[in-house]
Amino acid sequence: MQKIEYVNYFLDYLFGEEKGGELRSNLSKCINNINVLRKQVKLIRKMFKPTTLILMFMVWAFFLQATGRRTNTKSDLDRYLQEECEPYSHKFDILNWWKVNSIRFPILGNTAHKVLAIPVSTVVSEFAFSTGGRVLNPYQVP
Repeated sequence: MQKIEYVNYFLDYLFGEEKGGELRSNLSKCINNINVLRKQVKLIRKMFKPTTLILMFMVWAFFLQATGRRTNTKSDLDRYLQEECEPYSHKFDILNWWKVNSIRFPILGNTAHKVLAIPVSTVVSEFAFSTGGRVLNPYQVP
């Protein structure tokens, strides 16, 4: 059995068939994208010798320097971490903040959307509010 089959099984087990299916689909798309990128990198390596790639990079760097242009080399995470913290407020709405700021941080916004959409608890509500089995007798030490 391949590892991905274990992952797929546990996605269904942990999140249910409907949400697990959605997560499996997203995972499959990510894996396909990675494979496409690998093929593209292999093709580029075959097309160009390492010295040609270095030369192309040097010409690009010279062009940027000569024209005064800069590339944004900082990741979303770098830019996010360098910003000031939001002022404390008990009315702060994290979902709305990410909705507004996901344009500035598209990769982090997508990640936040997926993480914040995870249910807070998957515990069955009857168990959460039941005291059965959790009652101590006088001889038990808590």
